[in-house]
Amino acid sequence: MRTYRRLEVLARGGMGSVERVELREGRFRRVFARKRLLDAYRDDPDVREMFLDEARLAGLIRHPNVVSVVDVGEDAEGPFLVMDLVEGVSLAELVASCRVHGPLPLAVVLELATQVAEGLRAAHELRSPEGTPLGLIHRDLTPGNVLVGFDGLARITDFGIAKAAGQSSETRAGVLKGKPSYMAPEQLTFRPIDQRADLFSFGCLLYELLAGRRLYPQKGVELPELVRRVVQEPPPDLQDVRAEAPDALVELGFELLAKDPTDRPANAADVAERLRAIHREVVDGQVEERIDEPGEGSVVEVLERRFAERRRDLEARRHTSSVEVAAKRDRGRGGVVVGSLVGVVVLVAVGWTIVWVAGAGEPETVTETETATVTEAATATETATVTETEPETVTEAETVTEAVTVTEAVTVTEAETVTEAETVTEAVHAPASARGTRAATTRRATTAARARDGNARMRAESEPTNDGIRRWGWEESR
Repeated sequence: MRTYRRLEVLARGGMGSVERVELREGRFRRVFARKRLLDAYRDDPDVREMFLDEARLAGLIRHPNVVSVVDVGEDAEGPFLVMDLVEGVSLAELVASCRVHGPLPLAVVLELATQVAEGLRAAHELRSPEGTPLGLIHRDLTPGNVLVGFDGLARITDFGIAKAAGQSSETRAGVLKGKPSYMAPEQLTFRPIDQRADLFSFGCLLYELLAGRRLYPQKGVELPELVRRVVQEPPPDLQDVRAEAPDALVELGFELLAKDPTDRPANAADVAERLRAIHREVVDGQVEERIDEPGEGSVVEVLERRFAERRRDLEARRHTSSVEVAAKRDRGRGGVVVGSLVGVVVLVAVGWTIVWVAGAGEPETVTETETATVTEAATATETATVTETEPETVTEAETVTEAVTVTEAVTVTEAETVTEAETVTEAVHAPASARGTRAATTRRATTAARARDGNARMRAESEPTNDGIRRWGWEESR
C-alpha cells in the first residue's frame, strides 16, 4: 500500500476530515487530498458503506470536470479516500463574491455552466469496468459541491450520496439526503427519480450563477413552505435577473426547472451542447454584454481579480508546508534546525489568517456526509478543495442537518388553488416596459407553456393521497 505523508488538516466536518497529504515514491512527489471518517463513525456500518460507495463511484470517473478518487485504503486510523487536490474556490464562494464585485459576466457564467454540464454528463454516462451503464445520479449537485480551480476548470465533487443502479447503500424509506433548496420536485415528494433530477439541480445552480443569489433561499423559511415553492411555483424567466440573457438561455432555463421531469432536457449531453452554442453566440458578439469590471473575460481572470489575495495565501501556505516537512526530515536525521527557523520566519512574515469555508450565502441543509465548519485555524470543504474566504464576503455557513423525513404530503388548500392563467410564469407576461422592445420567440413561448402545464400536473399530484397525509419535518434521530 502506498504511504502518504500528512502535511496538514484542511477541514473537519460533521462526519469526517480532509487532509493535505504528500506521496513520495523515489524521486516522484505529488500532493493529494485525503478524506477520512471521524472516530465516531469509523465503526458505523452504514456510514462506512456510504463512504466506500463514494470511492467505488467517483473512482470510476476520469474527466477534467470531475474530482476523481485516485486511491482508497485503510490503516490504523480507519478507511480513507485519496482525491485530486483542487486549489481554488467553491462555486458557492464565487457566487458570494458577487455581493462585493457585482454579477459574473455572462460569458463566464456560460463557461462555468458548460463545464459543470460536461462533468455531469461524464457522471451520468459512467459505466462499470464490464461496460454496463450504471445510471448514476449525483443527488447533491449544489454550488458547494462544485470546485473551481485557479486553472479555470470547474469540477463536480462529493459523490457521497450518489445513487447507482444496484448500489449496495440504499436510502431508507421516508428519508431524503441532500439540500432541499436544490432538490427536484419529484425528489421532494418522494417519487421515483432519474438523472433528470440532477438537471433540475443544475437549473438552480445556473440561476444562482446568473442572479448572484439562490432561487429557493432557505434562510428564515420553514421547510414546508420551501417544499411548496419548489413543487408549485412557476420556473423563473432568466431575463428577469439578467436582461442580456439570450432567448435560447431563457428557454433552457424554463426546461431545466420544469416541474415535470418529462419537460426537462433529455440528458446532460444535450444541456452541454446547447450551453456551448449559446456561449459561442455571446463570445462572438451576437449578444451584447456590458462588463462593468475590466479583466473579467474568463474564469481565470475572474478568480485572479476576486481571489488574488487568497491565491497568494495558498502559495505561501504551500511553501511553508514544504519547509516544515523538510525541517522535520532534517531533524530526524540529526541535521540542523535552520529549515524550521526559515519556516517560522515565512509564516510570521506572511501573517495569514485563513478561514476555510464550505460555501457562502444562507444556511442550508446538507447531506449525511460531513460539512466543513469555520474553525479557529483553517477548515475547508470536505471535497478536497483548498479555499478560504475573506470574512466580509461570507454571510452563509452550511449547517449540518442529518436528513429529512416525511410524514405528510404537501397539501393544496383552496387558497393555494389557482387557475391556469394564475400559474403562467409571471416573466412571460411581464409588462412591455420590463421587456423593452424584445419579443419572445415561438420556441420560448412553447417552453413556457410546457412549464405551465407541468406546474398544473405537479399541483394535482401533490394533493394528499388516500392512504393518509404525511407531514414534513426534520428527522429526530441521527
